[in-house]
Amino acid sequence: MRIRSLTLLALSLSLVACQPDDVDDTNTTDDTADTADTGDTADTGEEAPTIEGDWLSEGDDVSVLLGYFSVVKVEASFNEDGSYTVISTDNEGAPTTYSGTYAVDESTEPHGIVVTQTQPAEGVSRGIFAIEDGTMQYEVVQDGLGYTAPTPESGFGSTAGTGLSAGDNIQVFQVQ
Repeated sequence: MRIRSLTLLALSLSLVACQPDDVDDTNTTDDTADTADTGDTADTGEEAPTIEGDWLSEGDDVSVLLGYFSVVKVEASFNEDGSYTVISTDNEGAPTTYSGTYAVDESTEPHGIVVTQTQPAEGVSRGIFAIEDGTMQYEVVQDGLGYTAPTPESGFGSTAGTGLSAGDNIQVFQVQ
């Protein structure tokens, strides 16, 4: 039962990065035009939302799937260098730390993400995320577990596999 629990937890928490050929990181935008490299978009003048930063999920924002494993809080930090750290806390206050690297595909909506977890175990997860008004929806699935990962085309709530209902694997985070 412990292995199954860890597998399902990995399914919903997987924050993994991609292999070099998974995401085309070629910059096709002319950043020299109207603004300095500040993240501002030339057409709106507003800063584009980014996954980089600190995020918190707790209470009703914790996915249904994580709730099955008594997870009550998830703190995620996505760093500019492509690394991440996630601390998952259960209802007894016990933390588990996950870390690795990530890469995003901003050419899709929602954005694609590939996460390569290195701690506490290795794994690669794929999925999608979207950010609006300081809130991030995040849904990923670890490769090799027999589940179908969400894609930009299939959208949120499309993780498929035995024992999952639509939306069970959507995690909601608030920017910190």
